[in-house]
Amino acid sequence: MATISDCGICLGKFQDPKLLPCSHTFCKQCLEGLPVGCNGSITCAECRAEIPLPSNGVDGFPSNRYMEEILRRDRNDDRRKCEMHDQPFTIYCNEKHCQTLACATCCILGLKHGGHKVVDVQEKGKEIRDEFDKNVEKYDSARETLYEKIEKVDDVRQKILNNSAKVQEELDTFKARLMEKIENSIQDLKAYAEEKAMAELAKIDDASSTLRDKVKTLNKTIAAMNMMKQVLDDGNVYNLIDKMDTLCLDDDPYCGQLWV
Repeated sequence: MATISDCGICLGKFQDPKLLPCSHTFCKQCLEGLPVGCNGSITCAECRAEIPLPSNGVDGFPSNRYMEEILRRDRNDDRRKCEMHDQPFTIYCNEKHCQTLACATCCILGLKHGGHKVVDVQEKGKEIRDEFDKNVEKYDSARETLYEKIEKVDDVRQKILNNSAKVQEELDTFKARLMEKIENSIQDLKAYAEEKAMAELAKIDDASSTLRDKVKTLNKTIAAMNMMKQVLDDGNVYNLIDKMDTLCLDDDPYCGQLWV
């Protein structure tokens, strides 16, 4: 009959027991014989959970110190006997203040455990094993609940990442369109500004040309007046009057004003 100290793979007593994250224990050599999946995991022989293999292999799993202590006691129990009666320990005292092994004589004679609640050692071992099974079942259930929560959290995380990527993509598209509109608006404003500037320059050029023409006309009038002044200075008044018609320029708007 299997006991708490038996390996679930080789069915023998544990040799260098290693504790897996799923709370199950196996011999180190038995774990080393398990196939490793492509994802670097091994499968628990008890609950079939996928267990990631540490970087240093099976050695990376912690040793089950509690099981090592049980094995040590089992090995000692095979040789230990009651020092008082030189009989093997076959009974376990369940009294709260005892909780220890005893021989049949100790219980029958009542020297140490008379009237105490006692059970067979193998029965006690089975009781401990059953308690372990219950705890493992409870922990397995708790672990499955945690796995479900982790899966939900991972789903939420992935959705957040997907939404973030989508928002970033939409923002990049919006930015590109906005920059295109801004660039088009700038080009339109530049064209409008250039058109307005050219129109204003055309007006300025026309005004400048008109003013320059007037300056030329005035220059001619001033030259004629200076000549007439010279004639007057020479005392040739009659000669000036005779030549007045020839001195007046056809395109001089100021000529007629000389004799007003």
